Amino acid sequence: MSRIAPRAVTDAVYVTKSSDDASSWTSAVEFNGTERWSGIDGSLTYITDNTAYLIEGYSRGDPIVRAIDTSDGSEIWNAPGSSIEPETAATNTPDTVYVAGDQLVALDTAEGSVRWRYEHGDAESDIHVVSNGTAYVTLDREVVVAASGGEELWRVESLSWPNIHAPTDSAVLVTDQNHTRALDAVTGEQQWVQPLGGVQVFNNSDRVYVSKNGTFGNQSTVSALAVDDGSEIWSIEVGTEVPRVKVDLDIIGEENTTNEHSIFIQVDERKLKKVDSDGDVVQTWVSEEEIYDFLVDDFLIVSTDSGIHALDSY
Repeated sequence: MSRIAPRAVTDAVYVTKSSDDASSWTSAVEFNGTERWSGIDGSLTYITDNTAYLIEGYSRGDPIVRAIDTSDGSEIWNAPGSSIEPETAATNTPDTVYVAGDQLVALDTAEGSVRWRYEHGDAESDIHVVSNGTAYVTLDREVVVAASGGEELWRVESLSWPNIHAPTDSAVLVTDQNHTRALDAVTGEQQWVQPLGGVQVFNNSDRVYVSKNGTFGNQSTVSALAVDDGSEIWSIEVGTEVPRVKVDLDIIGEENTTNEHSIFIQVDERKLKKVDSDGDVVQTWVSEEEIYDFLVDDFLIVSTDSGIHALDSY
């Protein structure tokens, strides 16, 4: 099975393949379809213009983070850890990355040296997002912690498998199995909550997208919520399977000052839909094979058993 990296840089697509024994390896494929390098042990989690960051050995119980040179696949450094994130607003060549596992560590990207560490006892941590020097992590899949400079700023407990998402100007968005919450970025106090368990996929100045899985034959939904108060802007039904949602990466960004963007939704194993910012379906793709993953860039890039396919997304 192939998984496309969270980000394709300007000159290649990075793909992680996994086997039945849970081992994985990563390859770099040029946009003309030729392979640059392949067979590097580990699952890719983040990539810059010069460095790919892989997690290797997770299934063995002793995971490490590997920094790999994107030009030739050689290893730059490695460090213990099971998850890694850069600054959300970092350039494509950040100077610090944040690694979580049995502790939270801020590392220099050039050589892997420690800038600061946060000890959190016996709990296993997983890092989700970093913004303005603050790392937001989960502990034992039930606690959300904000830490910076090696110190804990605040924590929220008694959540159910929480997932933390890119902060807005004033709030951190957290989803768990039952709810979507906005927490004050400075204090951790809850600003609003909605009974929508699912995955937040995008937030800009005024909205956040969440998916809610259908149960007992009911339709799954994708909804747009207002960031300031959690009110619903629109909601659409997308089928009975778990939806996977991504936003058009070409349109959102620093120059985007409006809500004119597209949402791409995988509604079943073989079908993708393109939805505009008003919630209207404008295009549908049906694959002959099961779609394992997809990425939106200049093209709609799809991963199937037969390989990686680039489709026209406009």
